[in-house]
Amino acid sequence: MAELARGVEIPSALPVWQRHLLSARDSPHMSYMHHEYENILDTKETLIALDNMVQRSFFFGLCEISALRRHLSSHLRCCTTFELLAACIWRCRTIAISPKP
Repeated sequence: MAELARGVEIPSALPVWQRHLLSARDSPHMSYMHHEYENILDTKETLIALDNMVQRSFFFGLCEISALRRHLSSHLRCCTTFELLAACIWRCRTIAISPKP
């Protein structure tokens, strides 16, 4: 492409047009089961009841962010504020719902 852009009439390496390599087979053949495409069970019964949920808002200023960073290992302290808060919220949520192992 660069050669054509420079005005060369014929490129030094000719393109290979083997379009048959991009065509799908006429009859697709599954060689093994793809469990990722199976229907999932209805989990409405197993989720946390919404009436037990409480909505709260929190403000994280520089002081709170610094306090959270002090709890991290030294190699993790360079994470972004978003990563820090997301990890903290995920950890607290996991503790709160206490999932079965």
